[in-house]
Amino acid sequence: NPPRQVASAVVRTTPRPAPFAIRDLARYDKLATLAFNQRRKTLHNALKGEVGDAGFAAAGIGPRARGQTLSPEQFARLANVPV
Repeated sequence: NPPRQVASAVVRTTPRPAPFAIRDLARYDKLATLAFNQRRKTLHNALKGEVGDAGFAAAGIGPRARGQTLSPEQFARLANVPV
């Protein structure tokens, strides 16, 4: 039998700190899912019952925006607004 030709490597990963804080990951996931379930809806309509006008104002996000226009950090700000 010929010798096996095996290439191997070791990969070391170092976790980086998050660029923004998410207080409630489940809420973040829920808001992002709701915003993207119906992409053509404005955030005001897509997140009805989850985020009110005061929540949008506190997060600094216009309620007429659409989910695909928000950054992950903006979703985090929305998720961090008290309900």
